[in-house]
Amino acid sequence: MSNNHTNDDKNKYLTIFEILPCPVAVLDQDYRVDTVNHAWTVHFGQSEKSNAQDRDPKGRHQTITWLRNEITDFASGDLSEQTIEKPLDTPLGERFFIIHIKRMRNTEKKNSGAVVILNDVTQQKRAESALQELTRWQKEATQNSERFQGILELAGAVCHDMNQPLMAISGYAELILMETPENSKFTEKLRKISEQVAKMGDITKKLMRITRYKTKNYMNQKIIDIDKSSSED
Repeated sequence: MSNNHTNDDKNKYLTIFEILPCPVAVLDQDYRVDTVNHAWTVHFGQSEKSNAQDRDPKGRHQTITWLRNEITDFASGDLSEQTIEKPLDTPLGERFFIIHIKRMRNTEKKNSGAVVILNDVTQQKRAESALQELTRWQKEATQNSERFQGILELAGAVCHDMNQPLMAISGYAELILMETPENSKFTEKLRKISEQVAKMGDITKKLMRITRYKTKNYMNQKIIDIDKSSSED
């Protein structure tokens, strides 16, 4: 009866060990692989038998090669447990793991090996990377927006300062034109001056209405498209 009870308990623990979603390896007192669970075999391809009770994985009683240095340092130290982070190549592709190594001791408190537990944090890492990229993009967008706003404010100030002399030039040209005979050689020139001043006035108005950044090609380079940047459409 006692043996049956012991076997039942053992089977329960083996079942729990086997269905754990995280890879787990039990190391012997020499810190070599004693057994691994199913999740470990999925990630590292070490499966030959169906469960932990009868599995004889490749590399049994061998060191975990990709963790050899960390295991060696842990074994020679006096820490009861250690946590490290490490990227690993697996049959599932590159994965990021937080690796917990915990020392095991028997009833006499002597070393009886260790347990290695891996937590797959690949999705978390990818999410962090995506968040960092988004943060960087937002920062750049903010900086560009602030830069653009500064340019708009400068353009607005320049346009404001230009409007007054332009209005004065336009006014003087109109007055002179009114006093100039129609058949004078200066009449057409004065009209041209008035037209060009009016065009410059239109440009300054458009510059002051710019609310977005649109460009166009000009002489093998991109320049701001004032019409599209200041339009309301």
